[in-house]
Formats: sequence, C-alpha cells, structure tokens
Amino acid sequence: MAAPVARVMIKICITINSRACNPSYRLVKGFSLIELLVVMAIVGFIMAGVSLVNSSSSAKQINKQGDNLFAQMQYALDEALIRNTALGLLIEQDKDELKISKRYRWKRDNGVDKDSRERLWSDVKGYISSGELAEGLAWEVEIEDTSLEENLDRLLDDDDNEPQPRIIFYPSGEVSEFVITITLSEEALEDDPDAIEGRYKISLNERGELARYSVGVPDS
Repeated sequence: MAAPVARVMIKICITINSRACNPSYRLVKGFSLIELLVVMAIVGFIMAGVSLVNSSSSAKQINKQGDNLFAQMQYALDEALIRNTALGLLIEQDKDELKISKRYRWKRDNGVDKDSRERLWSDVKGYISSGELAEGLAWEVEIEDTSLEENLDRLLDDDDNEPQPRIIFYPSGEVSEFVITITLSEEALEDDPDAIEGRYKISLNERGELARYSVGVPDS
C-alpha cells in the first residue's frame, strides 16, 4: 500500500508547484519599506555632513584672510610709530572693469615731491608687502563713509601717475577712517548655495583703534 501513496504525492507536487517540493528552493525577498527608509536616512546624514564640512571650510577661509589682514594692519601701525613715517594700504583698481581688484600693496611715505607737490610712496618690503584675497572671497571697502568702488571713476588717477593709498597709518597712531568687509564672492555662493554667508569686518572703534568683528563666521 505504501508505493501507490508515494506516487500520488509526487504527482500532486508536480501538478501544483514543483518548486514547493524542492527542499533546496529558498524564497528570495527584496528590501522592506523600513530598510529602504533607513538607507535613505543614512545617505541624508552623509550628505548633510559633507555640506557642513564645506560650510565650515568657507568660514575658516574668511576668518583666515581677515585675521591675516588685521595682523598686517597692526604691524603697519607699529612700524609707522617706530620709524616715524606713514604707511599706506593701496587697494589696486581694475581700470578696465572699473572696480577694485583682489590685490593690495603696502606703501611707505617718502615725503612730498617738490615739483608736483604730491606725496611719494614706495613699496614696503618684508613682513607686509603685497597680497591678494584667496579664491572665492571678495571685499567691500569704504573710505570715510564712501564706497571705494562706487567712486572709482573719480579716484582713478591718470595712467602716468602712481595710484595713491587711501588707508593711511600715521606715526601719531591715527588711522584714516575706513571699513573693510570680507565675504564670499558671488561666484562662490552660486557654486555652493549652502555656504555660510559670513562677514569679517575690520574698522576703527569709537576710540579710533583698529577693531575686527565676525558676523556669522564661527571661530576657526
């Protein structure tokens, strides 16, 4: 009686589903909804971390540039006091595009020309000389409450004349009134919309002393 029963069972397996009777067959499952959500959350955290690293890098770049320029200004003020001669910060001008460039030079006062009665300036050598804003940075410069860039058409000198520095550090300890604000450039913000729009400002405080302020820029 055992043999007929076995033949019936084999026939039933073949008829209904041959794979169900195969002991080596295993059902392969896909990802569940919860597993997909977990993976998406992990990817989101990774992307957020990358964004924070980029923003932190931009903030450090602004701080580094601002701290460097501020240190040079303090050195220039000390140098003017020690040598009893004025030093000036010349922010170079792009005459073709009528705007200030990212380059600057430090100049030393060499007195007044007897013929033209204009002040003569020579380049400073040493710790402070010339420099340029790092890539991705820009600055706004105000001299005595007047935007330097908005008045370039009036301030630009003839091609034959050497441009004059507008921010002067005098032997008396006084400094001509100015405000310099360092920020990310428009191009850098377009490339990275999530970047921190911080500002590093250098100016004179109420006592006429050099002061710096960071707005939206964490300490490096």
